[in-house]
Amino acid sequence: MPLALITGGASLICEGVALSLARDGWDLAITDLNLDGAKAVAARASGAMRVEAHALDARKIDDIQSLVGDLVRRHGAIDGLVN
Repeated sequence: MPLALITGGASLICEGVALSLARDGWDLAITDLNLDGAKAVAARASGAMRVEAHALDARKIDDIQSLVGDLVRRHGAIDGLVN
């Protein structure tokens, strides 16, 4: 399955995108400064094969590199980015 990395995933716009991608069978990595919000969106996107929630400050390059590296190691690639 393709993997989408979603930043700001606790927002209403990103939630809508996440739910749409989940219906289309995408795996999702939903990130936000608000981890509880990202987890709530991940729970609602239960149609996806794999849904993960991560705390991420997208202003911090080290945090981004660490998360992207981890996702690529585990999933093989990131196929889509919602930012």
